[in-house]
Amino acid sequence: MKLSIIVCVYNTPREYLEKCLSSLTRSTLSLGEYEICMVDDGSDSDYRDTAEKYGAKYTRHENRGILYSRLRGIEIAEGDYIAFVDSDDTVSVNYHYPMLSLSDGNDIVVNDWAFHTSKCKYSCTLDKYISGDVYKTGDEILPYFVSEGGRQHSFYVLWNKIFRSEILKKAAEELKQIADKYPSYNYSEDALIAFFAHKHAKSLVNIHTGYYFYRIHSGQSVSVENKDKLISHIDCMSRTLDIMYAESGDHPMATTVREGIDEWRALMSRTHYSYAKMGKHTELYPYIMEKYKVERLEKSTLSDGRYYLKVRVLPKNLCEIDTAIYEAFSEGAACQTDSASLCSYAYKTLLMINDMGGRVEFSASYGVVIPKGKCNVMQTIIHNYTISRIGLMLFPKGSRIRAFLKKHL
Repeated sequence: MKLSIIVCVYNTPREYLEKCLSSLTRSTLSLGEYEICMVDDGSDSDYRDTAEKYGAKYTRHENRGILYSRLRGIEIAEGDYIAFVDSDDTVSVNYHYPMLSLSDGNDIVVNDWAFHTSKCKYSCTLDKYISGDVYKTGDEILPYFVSEGGRQHSFYVLWNKIFRSEILKKAAEELKQIADKYPSYNYSEDALIAFFAHKHAKSLVNIHTGYYFYRIHSGQSVSVENKDKLISHIDCMSRTLDIMYAESGDHPMATTVREGIDEWRALMSRTHYSYAKMGKHTELYPYIMEKYKVERLEKSTLSDGRYYLKVRVLPKNLCEIDTAIYEAFSEGAACQTDSASLCSYAYKTLLMINDMGGRVEFSASYGVVIPKGKCNVMQTIIHNYTISRIGLMLFPKGSRIRAFLKKHL
């Protein structure tokens, strides 16, 4: 069984790209067959040398937007399953291979994820894919996809999942004309592709083996720093929701699906109204109402961000822990046996690697030292549940203080 990992690039800082590709190649994926397909959307500089360094296939085209790049990646992928990794993100050492092991008989496999800021890494413990076990089949998959009305981005992003190649290639064929028609489709394209994949899927399951680290920084494509960018986001998101609404008409549970999409419209109208209000773009208010088909504009609510309120701060030396785990795995080296001296993530991962056929020896006289997890006390206090709730009430979505805190915390 083979996995194709698609990495789309557009002017990504090489430091981030190198860390991304390194996390993929220094992993338990070596237990199975995989390929990395790098798709360059007409960046200012060529990344061919970086791709060759990590053994990735490289294709480049003129700038046509992220939707086109993702579809191009699906087209050239040769694996039985396909995953997406954003070029500025990283993954745990034991992330994709367990998903591939569980994929037999399942069309979509979902894994855990975490935010990665300049100061901290943390997972959202209220996220339904992190907090519990999900298994959906047949007609219940698409209603589940829209069931939170867009409030949980782990439902609709591409990067925390692997997809059976057959359903993604079918989705890509259906979306090709849209990508050709809208060359600036650079926002919400992941939700659009994921919608079609979930529509065709017959089974969906999740797993808990590690983390996809979603990096938050000012240069990412989802950032809204000016009026033109906001208009582009409104255009793309409203178009995505319109397409989803139209394509759900033949689903056996179309009414339920469309109710979820309408909730999503309302959520995005509140979100983009907040950004417009922050930027004092009052002239956009009628435009937002028209695009999202709402009769009035309302402020973002506490409920909009409820899944991001309760978090668990991860060890601040998680990168060192992952490096040691990889060394123990790749060298078949002995490592310490006392689970009390390891963070739970490290111990669970080592046991899992052994169960999957990896070579990790346990011995009292170990050759690889797995560092203890170091807790960042200040970040734990900052990300306290009560403080997070108060913060959301005081600094709603779109506020300048919230943007500042998001950037620096």
